[in-house]
Amino acid sequence: MRRVRLTALGRTIAIAAAIGGAVAWIADQRAALLASTIAFAAPWISWLTLRRALRGITVAIEAPAEVFARERFVLCVRVTKAPDSRTDFGITIDVPGPRLSGVRFVRAIGPGESVEGRFRAAFRRRGLAKLAGIELRTAFPLGLGEVTLGLPADAEVLVLPEPARLSASRIRALAAITPEPASAEIVRHRTRDPEDLYMLAPWQPGIPARRIHARSSARHGRPIARLLRGSPEGAVVIALDTAPPQDGATRSGAPAKFERAVALCAALVLRFERDGVRHRLCAGDRTPAVGRVALRSLATIAPSPDGTPSLAGERGTLVWLSPAGRPAPRHERFDAVVDFLAMAVDGAAVRIR
Repeated sequence: MRRVRLTALGRTIAIAAAIGGAVAWIADQRAALLASTIAFAAPWISWLTLRRALRGITVAIEAPAEVFARERFVLCVRVTKAPDSRTDFGITIDVPGPRLSGVRFVRAIGPGESVEGRFRAAFRRRGLAKLAGIELRTAFPLGLGEVTLGLPADAEVLVLPEPARLSASRIRALAAITPEPASAEIVRHRTRDPEDLYMLAPWQPGIPARRIHARSSARHGRPIARLLRGSPEGAVVIALDTAPPQDGATRSGAPAKFERAVALCAALVLRFERDGVRHRLCAGDRTPAVGRVALRSLATIAPSPDGTPSLAGERGTLVWLSPAGRPAPRHERFDAVVDFLAMAVDGAAVRIR
């Protein structure tokens, strides 16, 4: 989109010159009338000159594929002038939307030349962000007229949810019931088919006895279990209930509660990933995921009537988050159940089974 218009200075000069010309014509002051005519014509001559400005320009934008919400990143914009176009002067480059730093001013871009601008940027909300485009402006040479050129930017950024901050009391309460993270004693088992076995780890309650590896148990002097790749045994299952609230009392403030639950899920995934704790995220009707894949799933998740997570076949520790306030499901196969949103309020909503 290209727009040419008079600036505030140009409009002021044109109006003042028109009034002065009328007064000079009535008073029969030829010198003043000539000066007023020239002053009145100057903004319009500038407007006609700028109609040819900012032609033959293309832009390319480089942005990271994914960032966290409110995380600062660098946005690189390259402006290129066509070889058969005339030189443009005094161009201002702006990136509407996520920009945090100031605009970039370029004195001149000649035919076939390109300039690069770097902007500090950040997105406030999670989701798939589409950049609105690049805006170029110039008022050269006199500043009486201005041309604005908006060019589309073919760039999308997946904005991951900003992790919530976990207090020390919540971390201690959670650490008391989560499985021990991977240690130096845990070794990966080499087999012909790497998908058969995930790793050998100390046996924990809830893992079937048939998973115990006899030779490794004899070597370590304690039960060592075989954990299959993708097996939920001994893992932390983070379950996000995305079903909307049913009653009006719970419905008030539901969007904020939902975003809070998503931020807590992101914080748990990052913490378990850092500490080496096996985890799986079951968010609504999404496919269970771990690590970075789980964060990408949280980036675009939304409340849904069919948002009750399926926990069929899951075992270990269940961390339940329901913004609608629904209670955690009762399953005997879970060694511990944590209503994490309730824990955030009173710090004691932990049920051990």
